[in-house]
Amino acid sequence: MQDCHEYICGGCTKTLFYVDGLTRKCRNYHNEEKRKDHLETASIKYDYELDVLKIYENIIQENERKQINNNKLLFRINQYKSTEDILELLEIVDKEFKENYN
Repeated sequence: MQDCHEYICGGCTKTLFYVDGLTRKCRNYHNEEKRKDHLETASIKYDYELDVLKIYENIIQENERKQINNNKLLFRINQYKSTEDILELLEIVDKEFKENYN
């Protein structure tokens, strides 16, 4: 297999640590010539081309949604003082939790 020169010293980590059936072979996409050839001909996106930013944005949006729901529940809990109201509120919380998080 041709060494890809990913690093100035040493070999490509995918080449050095390749285990048949467990890891992927190096396709030399980090070499400038191979990357240009790939970008000109390929219609398939490989893992190094995935848009990680979109994944992080989705995670952040999901966390913000959960935070807003939790803030609403905390606000409602603070409005109720008596134990009967709290028990009633706990039923509402359980219902909303099942709807929003399951």
